[in-house]
Amino acid sequence: MFPSTRQAVPTGTDPALTSLYEVATAGEAGTSVQAVAGAVVERIARSVRATRAALVFAGDDDHACTVAWSSETGVVAHPHPPHAPDAVSLTAALSTPAVFTLPIAAHDRLVASAMLEGDVDRELAIRLAVPAGLVLDAAHRSELAQARAERADRLASLTRDLMSIVSHELRTPLTSVIGSLQTLQRAGIDPSGPDGRRLIDSALTRAERLRSLIDDLLVTTRAEAPVRARHRAVDPADLVRSAIGSVPGAEALVSVDIGTDVGPVLLDRIHAERVLVNLIDNAVRHGGGLVGLTAHRADDRLVITVVDHGPGLPPTISRAVLDRPFGSPDAALRPTGAGLGLTVTRGLVEGLGGTLHHRPTPGGGATFVVEVPYRDAR
Repeated sequence: MFPSTRQAVPTGTDPALTSLYEVATAGEAGTSVQAVAGAVVERIARSVRATRAALVFAGDDDHACTVAWSSETGVVAHPHPPHAPDAVSLTAALSTPAVFTLPIAAHDRLVASAMLEGDVDRELAIRLAVPAGLVLDAAHRSELAQARAERADRLASLTRDLMSIVSHELRTPLTSVIGSLQTLQRAGIDPSGPDGRRLIDSALTRAERLRSLIDDLLVTTRAEAPVRARHRAVDPADLVRSAIGSVPGAEALVSVDIGTDVGPVLLDRIHAERVLVNLIDNAVRHGGGLVGLTAHRADDRLVITVVDHGPGLPPTISRAVLDRPFGSPDAALRPTGAGLGLTVTRGLVEGLGGTLHHRPTPGGGATFVVEVPYRDAR
């Protein structure tokens, strides 16, 4: 963790100074807090003649840890307990009443507590707590700083990916709109004629696609706000009808089957409708024909399924968007094209407390399954 400056302790040095030196250089034991903590507790225990020892970081930080040492097993790591360490809990853990509690502090802050079993040299233990606190505090801060840097790098990478995807998705329909309008400006093109109407219809369709993409991004931004979920009583049948009506051409292609056990539920209607609009729009545009939409109740879940019979979802999109956790460093599977809409849809579904799954439709096509908590509003 730190550059090694370790030097041999001269022969004949006071054993207490040797112990102080050993504890002060425990930071060289590894690059993790757990490794450093293990070295600290072992060196303190050996120096003060403890038979067993345990060390627990104060607080419930994600990077905190618990380590124990005994002459038989050496250093063993344990999950961090739910509460800060105390003599009673660790005395029970060590199965003996002969425990000396050693607070370890640095910069006027409790860093950890060590529990030492046996007839220990308490005076020496108190002296060793000073370098131990500095080493543990430095190791802890270093690991936290490294974790923050890694999160910042991941966020920067995801931001670059998102901007690349968004620019590609927005540029494609925008280029088509501009091309149609520029063609309409040419001499000999009658806007009211067949060619003119075709160009206008094409520009309108692409403009609607742009608006849909922008709506996705805006809704996703609102979904990340502190008040992201505004649950209201929603009739699933009405929600489905509204979503279908928002997608051009969907009313003629989508068949709906809603279970009789599905009644009003508590949902954020804006987010839920956006999810359905995205899935229906994707199925209508790429599904190659009829689309099936079903909704039913499964115990405490509302399950909505959208089935199309088109070419199906490319495996790279499925793996990139639906099959891996958000923030995965697998840059080879960055979603493009349809991946943006599905990424937004997945984020909205998870904002509703649900999940989005994909599977191939038998015979060809894509099937998307949305599951959200069923909160009865009746």
